[in-house]
Amino acid sequence: MKHTIAALTLSLLAVPALAQAKEAPTSLTPSTDAAVTYAVQATGQPSGTMIIAWNVGAGKVRIDSAMFPGWLLLEQRDQRAFMVVEEQRAYMPLPAEAAAKAAPRLPAGVQLTEAGTDTVASQPCTIWKFASQQEGEGTVCVTDGSLMLRLEARTPAGQQVRIEAQTVSTSAQDTARFTLPAGYRNMQQAQGQGQPQGQGQPQGQGQPRPAR
Repeated sequence: MKHTIAALTLSLLAVPALAQAKEAPTSLTPSTDAAVTYAVQATGQPSGTMIIAWNVGAGKVRIDSAMFPGWLLLEQRDQRAFMVVEEQRAYMPLPAEAAAKAAPRLPAGVQLTEAGTDTVASQPCTIWKFASQQEGEGTVCVTDGSLMLRLEARTPAGQQVRIEAQTVSTSAQDTARFTLPAGYRNMQQAQGQGQPQGQGQPQGQGQPRPAR
């Protein structure tokens, strides 16, 4: 009887341990709308902040930062990206791959290993170690809702990168903020007007100069 009780006790103790095991995230796109202000640091670059907002229902991301000449609109479902320059009332289409690379993402085939838990910007998150030949190695702290709160990485070139959430909002996002403003001109089309055939700007070049 004693052996039976001991075995039962051990089995009951094992249940919570199994329940605590988490599956590695497969995406850094949050499951619900969110807006996060991140502090950004990178070797050889001035520190700054950026606000990344997700409109999950529309499949769109907006990125605002003084480090850019305008704000970025990513239409991930259509693989389109735009730089919107408010002061010039204009926008510039960006290469299609920008929609996939600008927002937080997990590199294809990256291996994640659970490495503990933490609290960032008052939000609990799980720390995952990663390693990738293309992206380097480091850790990422992600909520159960796939929202990235912190990234610490070393790139293959040796650059140290740290991105950490300062404030987090999980309120529903205004769809109007994820739309190209009406009446804004397409800078790419304007640059191509009046030029001889074949002499227009290739897509992704001729970026607007900083308006600030």
